[in-house]
Amino acid sequence: MSEPLLHGCEVGTRPLGSMVSIDPESLPLGTNPRFEFHYIDISCATNGRLQVPSTSTSYAQAPSRARRIIKNGDVLMSTVRPNLKAFAYCNMPKGNYVASTGFAVLRAIEGNDPQYILYSILSDDVARAC
Repeated sequence: MSEPLLHGCEVGTRPLGSMVSIDPESLPLGTNPRFEFHYIDISCATNGRLQVPSTSTSYAQAPSRARRIIKNGDVLMSTVRPNLKAFAYCNMPKGNYVASTGFAVLRAIEGNDPQYILYSILSDDVARAC
C-alpha cells in the first residue's frame, strides 16, 4: 500500500492575486504605428500550450484589442469563455509579443512558479468556479 504524496502536510490556498501581477504592461495609445510584434489572440492558446504566429504585424495593422505586452514566463488566461481553457504558458523566441485584451496576463511575483500557476488555473476546481 502506498503513502499519500503529501502525507502529514497541510495544503493551503492563496488568492491568485497574491501570487501574480495581473496585466502588468500594456501598449500605450501613442505607440509608434510601425512598431512590429507577434500578435497572440485567443486561438493561439489551448490547454497550456501557446502557438506563436510566425509572422509579425505592425501596431497600425493590428486589431485594437492588441494591447497586453507579454514576456517569457507569463501565463495567459482567456477571460472570454474561460471554460474552453484557452490558457497558456509563454515560452517564446526572442522578439516582441502582444496579446489580445481577451486574455488576462498573469506574471508570477515573489518567486512563485508560473508553471504551477498555469496548472492551477487548468484545474477542474477553477473550471467549476468559472
